[in-house]
Amino acid sequence: MLDLFSQEQLITGLNNIRKIFMDKKPHIRAYHKARNIHGEIVNAMIRYYHDGKFERVETDIVPKIKPEKIYLLESKFDLNTREGGQAFYDTLIFKPALNMSCITEDFIRDHRYKKPEKIDFLHSMLEAKLGLFEVTGIDMEEGYAYLKNVFTGVEHKIIDIGLSGQQNYNTVYLYTRIITYHGISFSTG
Repeated sequence: MLDLFSQEQLITGLNNIRKIFMDKKPHIRAYHKARNIHGEIVNAMIRYYHDGKFERVETDIVPKIKPEKIYLLESKFDLNTREGGQAFYDTLIFKPALNMSCITEDFIRDHRYKKPEKIDFLHSMLEAKLGLFEVTGIDMEEGYAYLKNVFTGVEHKIIDIGLSGQQNYNTVYLYTRIITYHGISFSTG
């Protein structure tokens, strides 16, 4: 019988072997490319914000909604935690409300990128879906996780190598944003 330490090493080893085989699949290579583009763009957006180049603009473009302006709920972010930092930047990078600007819109408007793949990716970011999702299934062989939006019932098939390798995914919920780029969907969190 394996002791606990040996079991953890065995599981880690099996996951590493699985990842090696997964990385050879075309949709996983496309996923890694999309994640790399996402990382490059988000890092540029964070620098853009820290350089003082982003100014949030609110408009009254939302018709027939009272009150006339939509505001974010009062929030506090602990920037010393990964989750707090991610949540804070999420409200700047992605559109938090219909009448509030975001950095993604600035990058599109200012033609920040010339490469078509990055321009396409910016539009994918602008269309990203935020929600609370229940994990309803996994496909270990292909690296997919199946998510269902708790509030809308809309289902999504995303690539998530880590989550798809979990044996016990029952009662797992994710509050995340899903980006779909060239047919590849993945979670930003």
